[in-house]
Amino acid sequence: MIKSFAQEHFEIKQFFRKAAEFIRLIMKNALLNNTLSAFATMISGVGTAVVLWYGALQVKAENMSLGSLLYFYSSVGVLFSPLITLTNMNVITQRLLTVLGRVFSILDEEVTIKDSENAVDLAEVNGAVSFRHVWLKYEGSDEYALKDINFDVPPGCTVSLVGPSGAGKSSLVNLLLRLYDPTEGDILIDGHNIKDVKLTSLRSHIGLVPQEAILFSGTIAQNIRYGRFDATPQQVINAAKTAEIHDFICSLPEKYETQIGERGMSLSGGQKQRLALAMALLTDPAILILDDSTSALDAETETRLWATLNRIMANRTCFVITHRISTAMSAQLILVLDKGRIVERGTHEELIARSGIYRRLFEQQRTAA
Repeated sequence: MIKSFAQEHFEIKQFFRKAAEFIRLIMKNALLNNTLSAFATMISGVGTAVVLWYGALQVKAENMSLGSLLYFYSSVGVLFSPLITLTNMNVITQRLLTVLGRVFSILDEEVTIKDSENAVDLAEVNGAVSFRHVWLKYEGSDEYALKDINFDVPPGCTVSLVGPSGAGKSSLVNLLLRLYDPTEGDILIDGHNIKDVKLTSLRSHIGLVPQEAILFSGTIAQNIRYGRFDATPQQVINAAKTAEIHDFICSLPEKYETQIGERGMSLSGGQKQRLALAMALLTDPAILILDDSTSALDAETETRLWATLNRIMANRTCFVITHRISTAMSAQLILVLDKGRIVERGTHEELIARSGIYRRLFEQQRTAA
C-alpha cells in the first residue's frame, strides 16, 4: 500500500520521528533514574561521613569505644543498602502500575451480552427464525442501523439479504448471533426468544462464514476443528472437501498440519474464505450465515462451490448476504434492505415484476455482464 501511493519518504520520516521520540523518552527515563540513584548514594555517603565524624569525636572524648563505633558504622551500612535498592525499585513499580492499570481497565469492562438468569439450552434447533419489530442503534450513534425489521422464516428456507453497502445486512445477522442485542423488539428461534437461550447453546446451532475470514495461528486442521474440537480427522477432511479446499491442502508438503500463520497470512483471500467455510460446515449448524463469503473466489471455484452449497443449504435455514443478484435469485425469500429498513421482500420473480431497488440492481448487473 505504501509503495502503491509512493509514500516511502513520508513513512521513513514518520519512523525517524517516532524513533527520536522513543530515544528522548528513554534518555528522560535514564536521567530521572540516575538522578534518584545519585541522590540516594549522596545521602548514604553524607550519612556515613556524619556517623564517622561524630563517632570519632565520641571516641576521642572516651564516651564510646572504638569497637562500638565500628559496630554502629557497619549497622548504618546495612541500613543504607536497602534504601538504595528501593530507589531503583521505583522504576519497576511505576512500570508495573501502568501495565496493570491498562489490563484491569479491560477486565473491568462491563459484559453487556450475557446469559439471563433463567436461560435455557436448546438441544435441537429446527431453524424457524422470526424478527418481531426489531430496531437497532449502536452505542454512540444517533441513527438507527435497523428500523422495524419484521419477518418470519420457516425451517429449511434460504433467505438472501440484498441491498447497497451500509443498508444493515450484516447488522441483521449479527443480531441473530447476539453479538449485539436489539434496541427494541425480539428475535425468536423455534419460538424461543434468543435472550432466554444460553449464548453457547445459541451459537453452537449457528454457523457464520464472514466476508473477511478470521483465522488463527496454528495448523490448517486446528483451524477447521476450532468450532468442534472432538471432530475426527475424517470429519475434518469431509468439511474441507465440501468447502472445495481439500485438493489445495493435499498439495502442501505438510498437508493438514501446515502452519498458516497469524490470520492465515500464508493463504490467499479465496483460500481463507474456503477454510472459513470448512470451519462452519464442520459444526453442522441448523442455521448457516454466509456473509458475501464467496466474493474472493474465482468464477470456476465459486460455481463449483455453490453447487455443493445448494445441496447443503437444502436441509437447513440459511441467510445469504450478497451483492450479486445471480446468487440471490435462487433463494425462497429475498429481503431488500435500504437505510436500515426492509423495503422489498419476495421471490426473484416477484421482485423483478416490480419497479424497485431489486429490479434496478438486477438490470445494472445484467448490463454490466
